[in-house]
Amino acid sequence: MKISIIGAGSVGAALTCMLCEDDEVDAINLIDQNGNTLMDATEHIDCPKLRSHKVSIENRQDLAAILNDSDCVISALPYTHNYKLTKFAIEEGLNFIDLGGDDDMYYKQIDLAKEAEQNNCWILPNAGHAPGLVNILAMDGFKDFDSVDDIMIKGDGLPIKPEPPFYYQLAFSPVGLVKEYADEAIVIENGELIKHPALTEVEDEKMTIMGEERELESFLISGRVTSIAHLLEGKVKNLKYKTIRYPGHQNQIRTFAELGFLDDKIIDIRASLTYRNLLIRQIKKNLPRGKEDFLHVEVEVKGKKKKKNCTRTYTVEYVYQKGDGHSALVHVTALSTLVTAKMVSRNHLNSAGGVSAPEGVLDSKAFIKELEENGLEIHISES
Repeated sequence: MKISIIGAGSVGAALTCMLCEDDEVDAINLIDQNGNTLMDATEHIDCPKLRSHKVSIENRQDLAAILNDSDCVISALPYTHNYKLTKFAIEEGLNFIDLGGDDDMYYKQIDLAKEAEQNNCWILPNAGHAPGLVNILAMDGFKDFDSVDDIMIKGDGLPIKPEPPFYYQLAFSPVGLVKEYADEAIVIENGELIKHPALTEVEDEKMTIMGEERELESFLISGRVTSIAHLLEGKVKNLKYKTIRYPGHQNQIRTFAELGFLDDKIIDIRASLTYRNLLIRQIKKNLPRGKEDFLHVEVEVKGKKKKKNCTRTYTVEYVYQKGDGHSALVHVTALSTLVTAKMVSRNHLNSAGGVSAPEGVLDSKAFIKELEENGLEIHISES
């Protein structure tokens, strides 16, 4: 099995480590245009099957030569590159997955389904943690029920010892983080797909994490369940995703929103600087990184099984491991992406090609089993 990764940042580096330890993988390509980023990702890895390449995605000829015969190509770049890479993968007849998270990008990728099918390749956007893992768990519950009323997903990654004033840390691109706060959230209410503003429907939460009850808050953000919401529209009554944060975080971001700092309005015509650009710069500069963290997710499915009311809860918890070198959030995102890539590479999907979110085509039971075999415990309870 030959797998290629484009992007040697946090997730790309974690994926590289995991793939090097995977006996099923024979060859790995790691690609980035930044030589320093490549060096940081590979300097502590001694893996004969790994090849790193300093190449820009704009260099189509060299990129095609490197990716030739890859069973799957993974984009670990920011979402802004996903459409260009999707088109490239289809033209080259390559299976391709990405971390997703942006609704407009997902819709553009879905429109390429016919071309992907004609070229016998699979494009699976939204294959990380959320979107990705959480949607596959939700779909697993949906398939096991006779009918489903509600699917509620809550969770995210948070620092174990949060620092004021935001009690949060930066694990991914600040561009994607701000977009989650700025764009509308897709939900299902009363069977219909609708949009709500992000940062709304705030709830106080008490969650037991690492054996300790923690005071948290949850609220809507964009980009997490759009794909499964489209798949389940008219099939479930209600479906929502709410991120979790320490108390007060939503109110702080809401203040920035009310001051206009989530807007794409230009401040300086000469520099094309927007208010959102300014906020992204300041978040990147001031939010902490690399602190010990945990990931906690709860997926609750309510409906009927064998004519009886039933509630099933999937709980995923992963805590930062000191020897791992990656945050808990990055580790789980990379692991979910890795399992998806291997399932695509084995060609166990239900047709020759197309474009779909993972929850639409992957065997959820096999996906869960493989995650657990790779050390991610998923607790499933019913009442």
